[in-house]
Amino acid sequence: MQFSVTFRHMDSNDGMKEYAKQKLMKMKKYMDSPVEAHVVLSVEKFRNIAEVTIKGEGVNINGEERSDDMYSAIDSVMDKIGRQIKKRRGKIRRHKTGQVAEG
Repeated sequence: MQFSVTFRHMDSNDGMKEYAKQKLMKMKKYMDSPVEAHVVLSVEKFRNIAEVTIKGEGVNINGEERSDDMYSAIDSVMDKIGRQIKKRRGKIRRHKTGQVAEG
């Protein structure tokens, strides 16, 4: 999986970068084959914004969260991404088990 972390309107921080990568690694086990993950961490006035885009084979998952603290924004957006991945997996699983084998 290829990671990229971008900082907008703030200084680059290795601690935040590693924290975001660590959280993304937990999401990797729920996806079949994630190819690329892009995280954008930015500050606008008093809001800390975390945006995550995960691209896989035929899958694009996006999430954005705003918070007073960057670490809590990262946690919230990863929770949101996790819910989207699990919802998608549930739909695929229901679709596959709903098929009747013919033959």
